Amino acid sequence: MSNVVVALEEEYGYRYWVWETGMDEATLVQWLKDQKEDDTFIFLDLPGRRKMITIGEYKFLAKKGWRGMFHQLDDSYLIAPDGTKHDTIYEGPGEGF
Repeated sequence: MSNVVVALEEEYGYRYWVWETGMDEATLVQWLKDQKEDDTFIFLDLPGRRKMITIGEYKFLAKKGWRGMFHQLDDSYLIAPDGTKHDTIYEGPGEGF
């Protein structure tokens, strides 16, 4: 099993992380789509391991690998190295619910 590593931005630049997901690409994309309405802040319970990094480290990692931004279900996404964007399928009322 491969371990996709993601350069991850938390909440619009609040902090930056390297996330060792413990998942292969297909499993990671499915995991994101499987997030549910009651998991509003998906960043809090990520599987795998993560480590805080600097913005410079984030930019370096994000150039060639997986990257993403996690905040709430309606605005979180991942971008594969080929540029394909993956997000949740959540279609709720947005902020303030």
